[in-house]
Amino acid sequence: IPKVAAEKMSPSAKKVYETLYPVLKAELNKNSKFFIVNDKPSGMLFIFNPDGSVYLQQKVLNGKDVGDYYKGGNDTRGNMVTPAGLFNLGERSNNGTSAGYDFDTVYVLDKAGDGYSVTTMHSVWTKEGEGPKRLAALANPDPADSRYSHACINVDKNTYRKLITEKRNYMNGAKLFIVPDNVMKTDEFLTGKTAQNSPSPDELTRVNPFQKESSPEISNAKATETKGGFPIG
Repeated sequence: IPKVAAEKMSPSAKKVYETLYPVLKAELNKNSKFFIVNDKPSGMLFIFNPDGSVYLQQKVLNGKDVGDYYKGGNDTRGNMVTPAGLFNLGERSNNGTSAGYDFDTVYVLDKAGDGYSVTTMHSVWTKEGEGPKRLAALANPDPADSRYSHACINVDKNTYRKLITEKRNYMNGAKLFIVPDNVMKTDEFLTGKTAQNSPSPDELTRVNPFQKESSPEISNAKATETKGGFPIG
């Protein structure tokens, strides 16, 4: 693990990197894609280059509700959960899914559901009353001050602009692991039954890099992103 990242990663996030990066390394380098770890316990997002070095590490915001399994209907308290596990990240831009968001671009858990994708990442949502609190939280390193979204990972606007202007191709098709709130279940999301989708405990299908399978085609086509509707925030 790069030292600069290890200093801020939770123990679970370190285990994720040590377990998954060696398995994903060849694919990431072949396709020039990022390996991203959203470390909910530390409130930090770590973006690694295909060679495993750090591209960016940044405070982010996650779902208001503690939990690790997707519930849908994320406009309702109790369902505002950022789901844990390994997923393919896909871009959606200039369509109904991304309309209203900064830069008209969002990222989704690509084809993670049964015929649909789930919006998971965009620049910080400030169009409602909590906007000032969200901006202040992004400037506060305290991980306890990171639970504001309806389920999505919120990144500050300047960082998000940097990602979609400098590394757009690296983001679209990246591998994203979301570290569970329940750190005692980290192994379950890494190599256990949840990781193997046997069966999936929620509506999502997670990526299992330890099993050979064809990667889904990453598309910019319009898709039904969630059953719960928008805005997801």
